Amino acid sequence: MGAVREKVTKGALPSRRAQTRDLAVVRGGGQVNRIATLMREHGKLLAWTGMAVVLIFGGIAFARSSAFALGTVEVSGCEKLTPAEVERTVRQNTQGTVLTMSLSDVRKNLETVTRIRRATVTRVLPDTIRVMVEERKQAVLARIEGRSEMAWLDEDGVVLGNYDKSTDGLPPVIATGFASDQTEAGREENRQRIKIYRNLMWVLDSAEPKFAGQLESVDLSDPNDVRVQLTKPQIVIELGGEDYRARLVQAMDVVGALQTNNSAALSRLQITDQRLIEKASRLVFVSAVNPAQITLRFDGEVAASETRPAVRPQSAPQGTPQAARGNATSRPSSVPSRAGRR
Repeated sequence: MGAVREKVTKGALPSRRAQTRDLAVVRGGGQVNRIATLMREHGKLLAWTGMAVVLIFGGIAFARSSAFALGTVEVSGCEKLTPAEVERTVRQNTQGTVLTMSLSDVRKNLETVTRIRRATVTRVLPDTIRVMVEERKQAVLARIEGRSEMAWLDEDGVVLGNYDKSTDGLPPVIATGFASDQTEAGREENRQRIKIYRNLMWVLDSAEPKFAGQLESVDLSDPNDVRVQLTKPQIVIELGGEDYRARLVQAMDVVGALQTNNSAALSRLQITDQRLIEKASRLVFVSAVNPAQITLRFDGEVAASETRPAVRPQSAPQGTPQAARGNATSRPSSVPSRAGRR
């Protein structure tokens, strides 16, 4: 009986060696399955990564290909500059192809050119760069501290170049008293002077008669004490810091009466000293800052004042409102006559 049980038992249960072998097979199969699963999952990731790398490098190679090499530079907006000058600046300061170059860098390089105030740059694939420039415009011809020649400035106070009689022709009303443009403080002062100058020119020509054409220069050394010099006769008229046109009208009335020896006109202007007519040819300075008092200075004499009623001429557009101050001493002017340069 015992032998039968032992035989049955041996036939029913696998040996320990067989169990160990079977367990190893099971474990090995599970590990293989896990490895296969991981390979399938990571294989997809690797495949996508590989495709991305290929696309990136392929795109870079494509963008750098000769198909996008810079071919044409289209330029518009030029007046003083020539399109060729603008194109040369673009080509000298660009790197890469039309597809890879930095448009911002191209724009910044263009705006370092003195004549270019603003530039707009766009790309037109496959091989064209389109540039539209806004040039700086001459706003005033000025004498600037530290410069021996008269220079053109734009409305931002940027020096555009020296005056050239052969190309620029007869100069406009010259502005004097400008600070050096070598410091930011000086440039800011000059920007304010340019605003006053442009406002003054507009005011003087805003009604009839127009006066800007009768001026030789405008002295803006002190923006609160604007002075103008007539072309003929070369008399300096002090206007202060406001009411430019009204004050110039008053001064011109006096100058006209003296120049024409018109005693009746002087009487109407409440100027009673008839001896002034005898010295009219030596008149060098008129101050009209005080509407009730005209101050005159003759060559070689101390300034004399003539009191008159505080009657303003017909209203007209006024200048920049600033505190009016000044004295009866004319600031020297080294500006040659425009009439003499005709």
